Amino acid sequence: MSSPQLPDPSTSGQHLIYPIFFMLGVGSLFPWNCFINATAYFSTRFCGGSRADDYLAFFSVVFNFTEVVALVCCVKYGWSRVTGPLLTYTFVFLLCSILVLLPDSSIITKDFLFYFTCLSLAVVGICTALMSGGVFGLAGIFPPICTQALMSGQGLAGVIVSLSSIFTTLAVAPDDDDCQGDDDQNPEEETCKEYTTDWAAFSYFIVAVITLLICVACYATLDRLPITAYYRENARRGSGEKGEGLEDPLLDNVMEQSSDDGKVANILKAIRAPAFAVFTSFAVTLALFPTITSRIESESKCESSARFHNDLFVPFSFLIFNTFDFLGRVIPGFFVPSVKSLQRGTVIASLARFVFFPLFLLCNVKGTQLPTPFSNDFFPIFIMLLFALSNGSTSSYSMMLGPQLVPASEQELTGTVMIFFLSSGLMAGSAMSFICLKIGTGEW
Repeated sequence: MSSPQLPDPSTSGQHLIYPIFFMLGVGSLFPWNCFINATAYFSTRFCGGSRADDYLAFFSVVFNFTEVVALVCCVKYGWSRVTGPLLTYTFVFLLCSILVLLPDSSIITKDFLFYFTCLSLAVVGICTALMSGGVFGLAGIFPPICTQALMSGQGLAGVIVSLSSIFTTLAVAPDDDDCQGDDDQNPEEETCKEYTTDWAAFSYFIVAVITLLICVACYATLDRLPITAYYRENARRGSGEKGEGLEDPLLDNVMEQSSDDGKVANILKAIRAPAFAVFTSFAVTLALFPTITSRIESESKCESSARFHNDLFVPFSFLIFNTFDFLGRVIPGFFVPSVKSLQRGTVIASLARFVFFPLFLLCNVKGTQLPTPFSNDFFPIFIMLLFALSNGSTSSYSMMLGPQLVPASEQELTGTVMIFFLSSGLMAGSAMSFICLKIGTGEW
């Protein structure tokens, strides 16, 4: 009996593939970006508490640890889903939105909010693993440009949230409390004030809910496109699999393949260069951003009346990172070197990024005990630009390269394995951020 004819890849819907993957990329990291960009909200609510200074480091560890553990399960057991995590994201942010509206009380204490937020981040980490493993695994059976679309979408998520942070900060009167009580014996207590509803944080979480619901609609559309059926069938023919009817039909191939440990070992050997590069690149990034970079202050803070030097300096820093990280992720869509050049180039670029450790730590970091030769505002902004651009381009090239180094039948699983290394790098960087913080503040 002859095999069934493959669907025509030129059928209607082909033009929707890139924007859909782009939007799914936005949705996969939008929740995490909302949490780390709401620093003004969390700093106010945790002020005076035991985690007031290092909550961002804890946030990073909780999120990335749960994501890595979940990704191990994704690779081992094929636990990859998309719609379920998106709906769970939505529920988490609805709860967070409600908490923004509630004042501090005997029940809504600083410790309660901290542990609730950590629990929320744990849930978000698990959902991010399931969703990222799913969409990157699926993108692996499409042309490499679809992986680049996901990476670019993740970058744009940060830009959107950063712009929201700046606009909402501009919409309210500046807070001069940070410039008062500097000579007091305990200025930390002096700067704490009664919490009032933070509409900026509320807007972050509501926008996240809307964005994630749009992503649900995008994924449902992707499932029904003829071109999706074409690439699914093409991957099945390459692997010799004929399974059908799984709960998430787009991802059944990765579930069938992931039980073969020998195949995973072969994949690891083939992709060791891009896997190392994406791990190293994100380890460097999370070791410094946002734990250290959010503590860099303007040289003219409290000396200049311009808001840029005061309450807008950190939001602007986040915008610089997310904008140039996004541009770095877009570059591979226009310029793709040879596979051999990428294998060597991504490893070299990821190792070169270690130079950012001394560069950032010698800026005007709040509470630093190190010399500050880069205290002028030009330096942290320019360093951040290079930091972000190198992160976006190196990670995107690495993620695009991985599936190209294996046979077609293993590309979907390879996409999930690459996400595991990406998330492992994030986890390693989160742990390193505690060390960087202690070095910078002179505790070590």
